[in-house]
Amino acid sequence: MEAKVRHQLTKHFVSSSQQPSFPEEASRLNDRGNLPLHAACSFQATADVVETLLKAYPGGASQPNGVGNLPIHQAAMWQAPVETVEVLLSRHPEGSTVRNQY
Repeated sequence: MEAKVRHQLTKHFVSSSQQPSFPEEASRLNDRGNLPLHAACSFQATADVVETLLKAYPGGASQPNGVGNLPIHQAAMWQAPVETVEVLLSRHPEGSTVRNQY
């Protein structure tokens, strides 16, 4: 079941990235202070999804969410694929030294 959810998430973000409003959506915080990038990392997003979101909103890798976690923290906490973590580290290497809420 989890693989199916990740596949749907990937399909949604990659196909949506071609829409003119996607950069605006990629930079919009939800009611909990999460970017779509934080949410995607919480759902074990693939590297393709993370790259797509970072292409639309490059500053997302260094932006903490409402509780102070960076996307790299979300990815680690929810055991995202290694490739996803590598993409996040390549975009914001300093994130590996930033303390999260825990």
